[in-house]
Amino acid sequence: MSDLHFKKPGLMSRRIILGTTIGGGVAFFIFGILFWGGFNTAMEATNQMDFCISCHEMEENVFQEYKPTIHYSNRTGVRATCPDCHVPRPWIHKMVRKIQASNEVFHKIMGTVDTPEKFDQHRLTMAKRVWNAMKNTDSRECRNCHNFESMNPEFQRPRARKQHLNAFETGQTCIDCHKGIAHKSVRKLLSDEELEQLEKPDPRYVRQIPEMYKIGLERVEAKEAEMAANEQAEKEKERAARQAAKAAEKVRIEQAVDAALQNYKAQMSGAAVAAAAGAGAARGYGIDWDGVPSRQVTIFYPGETSMEWVLTGKDHGGARPLTIGGRMFTVALLVAGVAFIAYGLEYLLTANLGDTWRERRMMRTIENLENHVILCGYGRVGQSAITSLKNSKRQVVVLEKDVEKTAVLEENNLLYLIGDATKDELLQQAGIDRAWGLLICTGDDSRNLFIVLSARALNSDLYIVTRSVDAENERKMRRAGANRVVSPYQIGGQHMANIVIRPHVTDFFDVVTLDGGIELWVEELVISETSPLIGKAVGQANIRQETGVSIIAMWREGRSTIPDAHTILQANDELIVIGTRDQLAKMEKLTGIEVGQL
Repeated sequence: MSDLHFKKPGLMSRRIILGTTIGGGVAFFIFGILFWGGFNTAMEATNQMDFCISCHEMEENVFQEYKPTIHYSNRTGVRATCPDCHVPRPWIHKMVRKIQASNEVFHKIMGTVDTPEKFDQHRLTMAKRVWNAMKNTDSRECRNCHNFESMNPEFQRPRARKQHLNAFETGQTCIDCHKGIAHKSVRKLLSDEELEQLEKPDPRYVRQIPEMYKIGLERVEAKEAEMAANEQAEKEKERAARQAAKAAEKVRIEQAVDAALQNYKAQMSGAAVAAAAGAGAARGYGIDWDGVPSRQVTIFYPGETSMEWVLTGKDHGGARPLTIGGRMFTVALLVAGVAFIAYGLEYLLTANLGDTWRERRMMRTIENLENHVILCGYGRVGQSAITSLKNSKRQVVVLEKDVEKTAVLEENNLLYLIGDATKDELLQQAGIDRAWGLLICTGDDSRNLFIVLSARALNSDLYIVTRSVDAENERKMRRAGANRVVSPYQIGGQHMANIVIRPHVTDFFDVVTLDGGIELWVEELVISETSPLIGKAVGQANIRQETGVSIIAMWREGRSTIPDAHTILQANDELIVIGTRDQLAKMEKLTGIEVGQL
């Protein structure tokens, strides 16, 4: 029997588990390392932004939309690239995402989104796919960088703080509020039903409010409360200062009025007293809104006050306070509220703002008046005077102290100012320096006398006619500066006597002076320095033939005469003429001064 010789196998040839040699195991281990390293290197290469935008579909569309956003460039220099938002970090989820990306490669080959038009056509579909994925993962990729537990409410606006608190308590996630934050937003293309389904809270995501967030919230609320208190204190100081200034102004005005009254009494008694300094009238009325304390009111839902948000929610993320049925009720409520507000605004505009606009327009009209007549006192005498002045084409401004007569003045389309005519400020507002005449028709002689004094001091050329109840005061009023003093009772008695003595003459003059119903008027016309009548005799001027008016009297150098055919006409002669409106208009052209300019 021959001896058999067995060669002992080498180390690498020795078999171990399942008949695998050590050399094969080492070779497989080395191959596995190389494969794993190469696989991960390739995997990471596909997780770079340069790879994501290497195709023109991404570079020409979403990348251009991403560049202006805060994710691309910000003050801290931290950039969130494509894989940070769209590729999960856990290995298993990352691999699932890579497998899903093969579908994108397929559509790249098929040219599904190879033009901007095609991309926009499929944008909503792609966006909904991403939104649903992020909703199902509690915005996992957002939380790669952001974390509820790390948020500091001291650096958030009030709306953001309230929305984050709501997210803690109800179970909302980042994507509910922040769709389209890095790309073109297509959220508004979703229907209401899709929005409610996509953004409704998920109980799985309810969290405890982090302790650090609570502490920061307490600090910021205390800071805001302190700022609000300081602001309110400043407003209180300003309001107190304004009230003190108003009180001081009121005292100054009262002192000035008292001084003016003392001065007037001294002048009436013949003593010489220095004139008191004038005081400006307080202007403005109404409520001092600057002094009213402000108050913040929450409407509809914490942090939101947009009507559009309540109605559709298309342009706002976060929790929605109303369902579809609730929004329908809200729409009906809003329509009713708007109708009510419109009615209230109409009332305010017509009752208050309308009055303000009308007053401003009337003040502008008064400021542009010249050679007008100012009438003080819109009683029975004043109303009768207004009728004659309007018939004579005179512009009239009424000064009336009684506010209740405002409606009557407006009904008669009169220019008016409400206030005390004894005040210089009111006379100046009425244009006393530009006025031709002043009629004082109040029933108080002392007020009439004070108005005469004030008006004469403001305009030495003003023609003043005042009413006098007591005949004994006529001399005082003339001395105060009145050109004419009229006693209604005396004139009324004389007129009644004339009716008895010469009834036809009285009736005729009532017709031509008091608008007795026929087209016949008596007027005073002044011959201007440019009139062609100057230097001509009455007979040579052919006034009757050219105009049709008749000269019944003439006033020259303070004396009245009845001119004859040989009377030479001079500049500044005042002719008392009678005729119709058309005839008087022709005569006005000859004299060179219209009735309304006297």
